[in-house]
Amino acid sequence: MSGRQMIGTEDVFVIAGPGLCYASVCVPVTEDREGLLRAIRAKLGPTGLDHGWKFCLEPAFRTGEPNPGPCEREEDRAHLLMSC
Repeated sequence: MSGRQMIGTEDVFVIAGPGLCYASVCVPVTEDREGLLRAIRAKLGPTGLDHGWKFCLEPAFRTGEPNPGPCEREEDRAHLLMSC
């Protein structure tokens, strides 16, 4: 997927959550981090906090898989951990 292509909520698949503080999502690999974050926030909905959902800086998911990590089903997608 090109970094110039518009990313929408239909491109974001929720894997787990959203919970109180974390959610994991499957998203297209793209250089458009701002567009990706907008689509993820729209998909996950409001958090009740001013900053909303953000990319989690933890290096791994609770399962030990890397964050971000590759999608096992589609090579042009990745799994990301989000936090609020």
